[in-house]
Amino acid sequence: MEVRSIPVTSPQPSPTTSVKLSPQLSALTSEAKKNPRAVLRALARADAYRDYRGDPVGFITDLLDEQPWTIQKEIARSVVDNRYTAVPSCFGSGKDWIASRIGAWWVATGGILVATSNSFTQLREIYWRELRTAHRKGDLPGQPSGGTDLRWEVSEDAWAIGRKPEDNDSEGLQGIHGARVLVVIDEANGVSSTLWEAVRGLVVNEDSRVLAIGNPLEPTGPFYEACRSATWHVIHISVFDTPNFTGEPVPAKAQLELVGQRWLEDAKQDGLEGTPWWTAKVDGRFPDSQSNSVVSLASVERARSLPQHTDAVEYAGLDIARFGTDDSVLVECAGNGPERVTILHGNSTMEVAGLAARYLLDRRGTLALDDAGVGGGVTDRLKEQRLPGTLWPVNAGEAPDNDPEDRLLNMRSQLWWAARVAFEQDQVSLSRLGEKEYRRLLSELTAPTYKFTSNGKVQIESKDDLAKRGVASPDLADAFCLALYARSRARRRVTFGAAA
Repeated sequence: MEVRSIPVTSPQPSPTTSVKLSPQLSALTSEAKKNPRAVLRALARADAYRDYRGDPVGFITDLLDEQPWTIQKEIARSVVDNRYTAVPSCFGSGKDWIASRIGAWWVATGGILVATSNSFTQLREIYWRELRTAHRKGDLPGQPSGGTDLRWEVSEDAWAIGRKPEDNDSEGLQGIHGARVLVVIDEANGVSSTLWEAVRGLVVNEDSRVLAIGNPLEPTGPFYEACRSATWHVIHISVFDTPNFTGEPVPAKAQLELVGQRWLEDAKQDGLEGTPWWTAKVDGRFPDSQSNSVVSLASVERARSLPQHTDAVEYAGLDIARFGTDDSVLVECAGNGPERVTILHGNSTMEVAGLAARYLLDRRGTLALDDAGVGGGVTDRLKEQRLPGTLWPVNAGEAPDNDPEDRLLNMRSQLWWAARVAFEQDQVSLSRLGEKEYRRLLSELTAPTYKFTSNGKVQIESKDDLAKRGVASPDLADAFCLALYARSRARRRVTFGAAA
């Protein structure tokens, strides 16, 4: 018996046959024509973003409709491949932008995000705000909160929290456990060693990660050590690596927000090139000399953001130019910081005396001034006029007048060391200074170094030694140090011109 195979074909609809789709599929097809990215987001959400778990760059481009540039992509991929990623970055590189997008990807794909920073204000106003923007752009599940309680709940295993415990609170980041935890340390240079140690207790399994990102302000502390450790994958970003300098195409909005040539030229004109500030903010690397700078870059940066408060003490410092290339500078202060800076160049001794006299007549505060060299003539003229207020002549080369531990070489060492302590203890606010004055003061404060003499006394680098290094005379910084000295000597006042 012969067996024959008979081909079987499926019936094909004729050209006039209509294929009916379900209402759900019809709606999806219609929506895909109008907004294909919305459909992609809906499908990705329904699939728990499974296809993007190992692809943060695809998550950002496909679902958030944003375009990270080359090094930002490298950072995102590093979090996939490396347990620890450190990013010492220049100013204006978009580091908070990419860190927040990585955080959004992590939570959406089923992980726990713990974000911390050097201050709660930085955490809430910069990082968490960017995280909320990423959530909105991707139409992601859940809803990140604002205010003082920073949370984003998606599921039992997928959520985010923003915390900034006190620097010495070793338990402030405890109690957070999960199979897949990402800790983002924003402004990592300013986060305390105690909190860094607490972070280690959160990443105890193979699928957990740490991303530490920030300006490399000081070559000390855990961020600095992380950037030198073989355990960490380190990605440096300098100004010259960013799109406005490399020419890499980026969206117009990113081009405006990233650091640009004008900012760099302004920094050069302000005399910041070659300073620790330039090394950190432009080169994206830790300054070599910061460890023996009298005043640290990080402490001055903090002072810029501290609020200024006034009290009943008014005080000022006047540095008087010794040479034709130097400036005479008057720094007027109230409360915990300077309010006004006046700079004279090439003026006579009597003109400088007139500037000081005007301050004493108008404010009747306490004025400390440089009494060495030509400053003696200004002092004599002011004393002769018997003006209101209080005058404190200071000779930087003389012995200290407040050195109970006998550790300071001279009055110059006392003035600068007192400034160092004030900045380290966050006693100074620079928030009222104009940007130009602030940047010059920052440059000058962080330039001088210190050393110990053979008998163990602190010696501050002299103006002559600074000049040998090609550093201009720190006239504004000297006036500021004199102002802090004046505050220590000031009488309290109830109102301007009324003695307590």
